Parts: sequence; structure tokens; C-alpha cells
Amino acid sequence: MKNLKTIKVKGGYIQIDLGNPDKFAKWSKLIEQACIRADKAAAGADERKETPELRSDLGKAFDMTFGRGTSKKTFGTAAPSIGQMEEFFDKFIPLANKWLGG
Repeated sequence: MKNLKTIKVKGGYIQIDLGNPDKFAKWSKLIEQACIRADKAAAGADERKETPELRSDLGKAFDMTFGRGTSKKTFGTAAPSIGQMEEFFDKFIPLANKWLGG
């Protein structure tokens, strides 16, 4: 069952199927794995090292969830920063909660 919602982003619009919660669980897992790899790469450092590989992984996870090319359309790059991803979450979560009635 599709529950498509459209969001205006920097480079146009993206559609999100809220009727597919497995996709969001997978997205969360992919982002978590990318961050774990970044934490290991930064072992001993004070904070997570934001490497080009981490940024690429975040973009790939986003595209796998929202569709091919949506990372570039949303963030202006296929390899978004952690800050860009956090900003997206800050705006997306209230919308998703509203759409899902929670």
C-alpha cells in the first residue's frame, strides 16, 4: 500500500512512500553502519571523522531510500555532510509524524 508524500527540496521535489516502513528501517541501518565505520576511522579522536567515504555512504543510503539522484536534488551533492543529513532529519521527522498522525 503506497502512501506517497511530496516534499519540496533545494533542487525540486522528492516523493516519499510512508507506506513502506521497511525502507526507513533499512535507511536507518545504512546510516548507522556508515557512522560506525567513521567512528572506527576516528579511533582516538575527539569526534567522528567526516570522511569522503562517510559522506558518499550517507548519499547512497539516502538515494536507496528516496530514489536515485535524490541526494543531489535534496542536498546539492551526492555526498551530503552529517550536518546536512541532520538538518534534513530535523525538518523531515515533524512532517512524517504529522502525516502518520502521531
